[in-house]
Amino acid sequence: MEIHHWVTYLVPENVVSYKQLKPTSSNNSKALPEISKLDQLLVEAWEVLSSADFMNLMEVLLRSVVDALIEEMGLQFTRSGIPLANLLPLLAQMSPLLLEEPSKNKYLSIIRSLSEVKLFYTLLY
Repeated sequence: MEIHHWVTYLVPENVVSYKQLKPTSSNNSKALPEISKLDQLLVEAWEVLSSADFMNLMEVLLRSVVDALIEEMGLQFTRSGIPLANLLPLLAQMSPLLLEEPSKNKYLSIIRSLSEVKLFYTLLY
């Protein structure tokens, strides 16, 4: 399966092909569909979400948030790791922290402060 398969659930890979698959009310089914501003934005969104830069950014974000969660839980890992049965109750207790209001959310603050995020958005815009 493709690495970016999840993106197709959010944004169609090829808007023109997607629109051609949709039933049309006109009799001329061979005509190319009109590309709207929304379609152009969807194509751009697909390109960003499926890019290697975005994938690398998501990896950095995930690692940073997981590291902060582990630090918050005060876990000490041994070479053999930690049993999942011991980890799940801790995560369940911490889940409200992950869903706090964005302005108060510690983990969103961590993400916003990462230089990789700032660089990505600078390059994107």
